[in-house]
Amino acid sequence: MVDRPIRMRNPTHRFEPQTGLSTEPEIIWSIPCPDQINSIAVWDSIVYIGTIRGHIMAIDRYDGSEKWCFQPGIGIASVPAESNNKIYVGDSDGSIFAINKFDGDIIWDFDTQSGVTSSPAIVEDTLYIGSSNHSLYALDLEEGTVRWKYKTNDWILCGPAVVDGSVYFGSKDESVYALDSDDGSVQWTSDVNEWIIDSSPTVTNDTVYIGTYGGSITALDAEDGSIKWRVDTNAEVQSSPAVVDNRVFVGSYDSSLYTINKDSGEVIWRYETDGEVRSSPCVVDNIVYFGSRDGNIYALDSNDGSEQWRYETEEAINTSPVVIDGALYFGNHNGSLYALGHPSLVKAPSTN
Repeated sequence: MVDRPIRMRNPTHRFEPQTGLSTEPEIIWSIPCPDQINSIAVWDSIVYIGTIRGHIMAIDRYDGSEKWCFQPGIGIASVPAESNNKIYVGDSDGSIFAINKFDGDIIWDFDTQSGVTSSPAIVEDTLYIGSSNHSLYALDLEEGTVRWKYKTNDWILCGPAVVDGSVYFGSKDESVYALDSDDGSVQWTSDVNEWIIDSSPTVTNDTVYIGTYGGSITALDAEDGSIKWRVDTNAEVQSSPAVVDNRVFVGSYDSSLYTINKDSGEVIWRYETDGEVRSSPCVVDNIVYFGSRDGNIYALDSNDGSEQWRYETEEAINTSPVVIDGALYFGNHNGSLYALGHPSLVKAPSTN
């Protein structure tokens, strides 16, 4: 059972089964983008990226050709989400955009008046997203109007997870929240005593998994918010956990990727790189993929952490890799976007 989405980030933050890259891949294509790539998502045949200077780009995932590009704000860290032929994303100016996925035209925008690095989660006709104005919003997907909002005591930078009628998210006020997805009423709050910055929660089997700026990976009961276990890494955790079978995979700024028993909190294995691991891992076909600020994309055996292969670039990798249909997509600090895979397997669908 695979439990976290590869196409970052869907409402539950669970994986959809895909085909991985068990042997060392070739480079299918790479292209220069205007500046540092902060976020990446793949929907259908298009790779969508956000950059540090506010560009949003749509790239054909088979040949790397540009479909469209525009620059609505000063920075995009939010990971785009897709629904009904629209792309939804936030920017550092404080706006949330609905964009026509075919031509990049803005359909609507909603101004929170404070930066939005949170990534949207979409359930049916509602979009859930946080803002550094301390609020979590539920917006009408078609109109961009507010259905409800809930205000915490500090920034909300991570993306929410929406599972079984509950919205789970963390705040820089050192708390994790569960709200009713219909009306925003509080189901519970849990004080974890550490800032939550970029680590979005993953929810599976009645447990919420989340990382903190203080360096811990924490598991909370999804019903009442009580803490089940905590693992300290001694460096900030901005990576979002991936939960597969009985294991939690997550990166830390101590330069390591951790694999933890999801029930007991026991560290099963740890793999150390030469740079901070901000990238969120994805796990496909018993291989865990992630990037490091040492400039490498790593592929490790998910059972024992043995290295299967690595791909070296010349710049830090902060983005989370996306694996779909035998190809891996990622971007790095100097604005290069890569597609890795085996060319014989990565082909555009026939139009015949």
